[in-house]
Amino acid sequence: MKVLSYKNSHNCTLSELCNKFKIHSESTIYFWQRQFDELSIIGLSRKRGNPKMNKNKVTKQTKLSKDSSILIKEFIIKIND
Repeated sequence: MKVLSYKNSHNCTLSELCNKFKIHSESTIYFWQRQFDELSIIGLSRKRGNPKMNKNKVTKQTKLSKDSSILIKEFIIKIND
């Protein structure tokens, strides 16, 4: 938002903005401007890229695997009784 505000108030070119804010690509600013024009501030809040992994998070598949291994062990115990 800071970059777009500066662009509007100072009437800068994209290359000038890239230099001032140390942005490597003019297309990044163009993309931000287009997102802001189409979706307002909500368009700028979208996160890109992959979410960070949570090592402590148990996935559904892991839980199913644990549950099935418990069931198998219980079944084997019942058979041997």
